[in-house]
Amino acid sequence: MLTQGDSKMIWQRIAVWIGIGVFAFAGCGGPTSPPIPKLNFKGDAIPVSGTIKLNGEPVSGASVMFLFDGKPPEGFVGSTGVTDSSGRYVLRSGEKTGAPAGRYKVVISRMATPDGSPFKEDREKGIDLEQARLSGMIKETIPPKYSDPQRTDLSIELTPDRKDPIDFDLKSK
Repeated sequence: MLTQGDSKMIWQRIAVWIGIGVFAFAGCGGPTSPPIPKLNFKGDAIPVSGTIKLNGEPVSGASVMFLFDGKPPEGFVGSTGVTDSSGRYVLRSGEKTGAPAGRYKVVISRMATPDGSPFKEDREKGIDLEQARLSGMIKETIPPKYSDPQRTDLSIELTPDRKDPIDFDLKSK
C-alpha cells in the first residue's frame, strides 16, 4: 500500500517527466504531430525569471522546474523554463508566464553528451531524451542535490508581491 509520501513522490516524478517531455518535444513536431496538451490553471500567475549559474558560470540549456509543494491549484501541473546562453530563464505554466502563488521545490537539470555539448533529439533515428539517457548517450551535468526531485534542497515561496528575479548560484561541491 502506498503511503501519502510515496504518492507525493510519484506525482513529483510525473511532473518532472512531463516538464522534460514538454522541453523535448517543443518545436520538434510537424503538421502531423499530435498537439501538446494545454495545461492551464485558473487564477493569476506570478511572473518568475532569473539566472542559473554553476560555480559562478551561467548554465545554458538547463531545464528549470518549479514543483508545487502541497496540493496544487486545479489544472496546475508544474512550471518550467529553459536557460539561454546567459543562464537566464523565464518560467511558464501552460500558456501563462510565471506560476501560481505557493511553496515550490525547485529542480534544475541539464542533460548533455559526454563531451558536454547539449543533446539534440534525432527523430529520424528514433532517439529521444529518455532513450539517450538510458543508453548512456547523455548524462546529468547538474549535481543531484539540485537535479533530483527527491534530493533537491532548492525551494522558494512565491507570493503575489514578489518582484525580484529568482537567481540560483549552484555549487558542484
